[in-house]
Amino acid sequence: MPLSTPKPMPNTNQPPEAFPTQFQSLESPPTTPKGPLSGAVVEPIRSVQSWASFGLLIGLAGLMGSWGDGEPQAWWPLLRGGLAAFIGWTLLRGGLGAVKRAEMPKSSALGGALLVVSCAFLALGAGEDFMSGGGALLALFGGLLVVAAPSLGGKKDAKLPPPGPRVSVDSQFSKTLLAYLLILGGLLVPWTDTETGVDSMLGVVTLMLALLMVWAAWVGMWKMWQMPVVTGKLGLVLFLAPIEAMILAMMGLLRTKSPDNEGLIANAIQGQNPQLDGPLLVLAGSLFSFYLLFSGAKEAVEINKQKKAEEVAARKAARNDRKK
Repeated sequence: MPLSTPKPMPNTNQPPEAFPTQFQSLESPPTTPKGPLSGAVVEPIRSVQSWASFGLLIGLAGLMGSWGDGEPQAWWPLLRGGLAAFIGWTLLRGGLGAVKRAEMPKSSALGGALLVVSCAFLALGAGEDFMSGGGALLALFGGLLVVAAPSLGGKKDAKLPPPGPRVSVDSQFSKTLLAYLLILGGLLVPWTDTETGVDSMLGVVTLMLALLMVWAAWVGMWKMWQMPVVTGKLGLVLFLAPIEAMILAMMGLLRTKSPDNEGLIANAIQGQNPQLDGPLLVLAGSLFSFYLLFSGAKEAVEINKQKKAEEVAARKAARNDRKK
């Protein structure tokens, strides 16, 4: 049987000039990630936010500094510690200390509080030794910057385009961060005339747990890459930290009932003239963290119930469809 002659390939007899000289690639070109180096527009920082953050940071330094020997004892450490906790939370929540662009909590109230506290100290506490209120002067200057921030940066911000969408932080972790900042503020103020809340063994352990929870709340608030460590390895600390803080706070409150160095609690918290300010701040933070813990657990249970109900309804619907 003779073999069939193969058919010639198309265009084999065409000269080279007949073929196209330009070709179109069917593959999609590689995409360049958007960023500052690729020419993407970066939203400028708002001037009002910058001035307010600088003022809050200066005020925080003033609250943590020395206010001299003329500082009134009644409720003054409580005001300073609580105000410092709220300022730190505001800076980390939406100020220049935030990881992403988020809505900054209203800072005008904090600026006004800085002005009131520092002016009250300079009027009532500093007395004749004006420079004993060095921390109060810094707090006063910081409060002035915060209050004047809209005037200092408002004209510059008016020339900028409207701000883009802001990232919404996790509300539960954000409130937890505030709770443990209150605990830290209470630990660092004087509990007696010679000791603070961290000068006892229980206080050091409470400080360690509070710092762990501040870090965990910081990570959870922004959903950062360390989240598996927070959810997988700090579950016990989540329950132990508020219990430890509450025990220490109750010991500090009971210490005010025994002003002399007598008894177990007096030996644990040394010094004369025990004060209520630090224990009250720690107690407030621990109660707030307990509330957040149980409300979060309750919400998680409700979410699980809803998911199970939806799964049951989906299975029933699937069975009804098969019967039809």
